[in-house]
Order: sequence, then C-alpha cells, then structure tokens
Amino acid sequence: MKQGDPGYWKGRKKIGRPKAIQTPQKLWDLACEYFQSVDENPGFKKDFIKGGEMAGTIVDIETMRPYTWEGLEDFLFEKGIITNLNDYRQNTDGRYQDYAGIIRAIGKVIFNRNFSGAAMNFLNSNLIARQLGLAEKTQLKVTEEQPLFGDGEDD
Repeated sequence: MKQGDPGYWKGRKKIGRPKAIQTPQKLWDLACEYFQSVDENPGFKKDFIKGGEMAGTIVDIETMRPYTWEGLEDFLFEKGIITNLNDYRQNTDGRYQDYAGIIRAIGKVIFNRNFSGAAMNFLNSNLIARQLGLAEKTQLKVTEEQPLFGDGEDD
C-alpha cells in the first residue's frame, strides 16, 4: 500500500520497533532454557585431595554455577534474540508493564539460587552477597578525646 491509497494510514499506526521478546511467556520460557543450560553445564574448580593414598593429587571438582541477569543476557545474545534486558527490567516508557511479573519471577529465581548456593558454601558468599546487594554494613563510631597534655604554648 502506498501513500494516497485509501486506508494507507492504518499501516502507519505502529511506531517504533517491535519487542525482541514478544510475550512475557516467551521471556519466561527463554529464562527457563537459560536456567537449564546453567544446570547442565556446571563449573569446575581445582582442589587437592587432603588425605589417604592420593593426598596432594589435584582434581577437578564440579561446582554450582550461579544464575545472573548478565548470564541470561549473554544466553539471549548467543541465540540472536537480544543483547540486553534493561528495557524489560526497567519498564522503559511504560511499554513493558506486561513483563513486570515475569521479571520479578526471574529475579526471585536468580536470588534464591545464588543465596542458597552461597549459604551452602557452593558459591563464594562474598561475591554473591555483593551481587545480591547483601553486603554487610558496618558502622564506625569515632569519639574525639581530649589530649592528656596540651600541645599549645598556653598550657
């Protein structure tokens, strides 16, 4: 249809580009694929056997990998879908309100996996605490004391 044809304006009503992930359900399905791929591809760390005949032998130990938003984005990028989920997570211009529940659900799965993994010493608790915004806050109380002996000339 070209300009001047009756009804031409109907084809112009969509402004902007379409969403890379068309529905909240599709985003959930993709997140579940990511979670499964992380579960099926654990990490490995080097450690040594501490006792017995094989003491001192270095071995690979399978470890839990954390779920992350960055990992999900990387997974989606590798599939050629999208490079970043900021618009979905931040509901840019109110265009992603339908995704809010799924974004919350994904965030809770990520939080639970990482918190549980750190609590059970499968994941580095310091790194996970920072990632989850759980860094321990300490307060420092400074009290000024009067010097025992003066520094000045009038003392």
